[in-house]
Amino acid sequence: MHICGTGDKDVSIDFAVAVSNDKPFRGLSQFGTGFLNRFECSQAPSPILENLTFVDSPGVLSGEKQRIGRSYDFVTVIEWFAEKSDLILLLFDAHKLDISDEFKRTIVALKDYDEKIRVVLNKSDTIETQALMRVYGALMWSLGKVSLTPEVKRVYISSFWEKPFKNMDNKVLFEAEREDLFKELRELPRYSAVRKINDLVKRARHVKVHALLIGHLKSKMPSFMGKAAAQTKLLKEMGEVFRLVQKEYHLPFGDFPNLDKFRSQIEEADFSKFNKLDLALIETMDAVLASDVPSLMSQFPPEREDQYRKQTNREASVSSNVIAQKGTEGNQNFGQPVPPAYVAPEPVNNTGVPPPNPFASGPDPAKQSSAPRQDAIWSITPAQQAKYNNIFHTCNPVNGLVSGEAAKGVLLKSRLDYEDLGKIWNLSDVDQDGFLDADEFCVAMHLCHEVMEGTPLPDSLAPDLIPLSKRK
Repeated sequence: MHICGTGDKDVSIDFAVAVSNDKPFRGLSQFGTGFLNRFECSQAPSPILENLTFVDSPGVLSGEKQRIGRSYDFVTVIEWFAEKSDLILLLFDAHKLDISDEFKRTIVALKDYDEKIRVVLNKSDTIETQALMRVYGALMWSLGKVSLTPEVKRVYISSFWEKPFKNMDNKVLFEAEREDLFKELRELPRYSAVRKINDLVKRARHVKVHALLIGHLKSKMPSFMGKAAAQTKLLKEMGEVFRLVQKEYHLPFGDFPNLDKFRSQIEEADFSKFNKLDLALIETMDAVLASDVPSLMSQFPPEREDQYRKQTNREASVSSNVIAQKGTEGNQNFGQPVPPAYVAPEPVNNTGVPPPNPFASGPDPAKQSSAPRQDAIWSITPAQQAKYNNIFHTCNPVNGLVSGEAAKGVLLKSRLDYEDLGKIWNLSDVDQDGFLDADEFCVAMHLCHEVMEGTPLPDSLAPDLIPLSKRK
């Protein structure tokens, strides 16, 4: 196992890096000296390594070597790194597609990290187009048998080295595939931060479900007699407990733990000693997910791809000017700095408005007011929209719509009476189709907060509250 990271100078470190306090590899000590004797770390003063750390695993064993084995558990070590990695590349050689037993066990072990996995088919330029099609099909078939998932993995087909492609028939494809992979690597620092936030949200949702399940089990336990019998019955009917909690709180089943694993983990516990459910804490968690997390996401820097493309175009422009200058032999200015490319001056006028495009159709932009149209203003602010949209997605919308039954649990948290909630629903359902889309849900949440603050409900929806998508 080899790790490459940034440093002040080129240096190689042996397995002592696993016990170093300033390196994140202390957890590797659990795998023993059999692994640590084969663990290396290299540092180099490279700009790329300031934001990335590469972990290169040894080639998987195949053929006779599989019988020899290793002095450590290869798959377990890979799992340890996979949990902490942001991107996992499975490398395949276009001439060697066989998946050995060890490689198969590794891919199966990485199933929980499927969203991080990308597949690279290297040396694709060394075979003809027809053979490449067969190789790609065989690779997808083999991966489908191993991973046992209906989703098709992303496969990058190219040759990842600096030498020219041997087969130029698919040059455009190879360059596009290589650029796609490099783009993912360039965006990896930002994606890493986003993934951590996503993991936080997933863990919070699982904690919420766990708390609701524990609270439900606690509420079903008798105060004095018959505790053992009641606990045995609850364990036996745990599937029904899951269904009741899911229906009462409108939770997605995807957030629930594995039924058998959950049952086995709590069967030795005393349900009567569980803490009572505190709905105020649940609501606080919902508020954090609805407002604090989007606010945190808004602080992330934008993607670097636009900046990278601008820099690439700028470099290409400079290169073209240099080439043009070198090609002008006999020019009296040869050897002088290349002048910048000519840019036509923009017409100057006294209106402060850019001149209209002579090829554009429609009214003259210079004759239009730059002020926003009043009918294009929605009184629900973008910050409120972001908050309400996060709550909207907790209702598990289907085709972008939530039913009254799905939204009921959220709206009831306002503690408003049924008459007010019924009126809010009718006002929010602008198109009167019996469902709320994301914009209509924002209106419903806005009206709930208005009423909770003492504002009386209107008889009809104010024009500035009607979603822009519903205005004619």
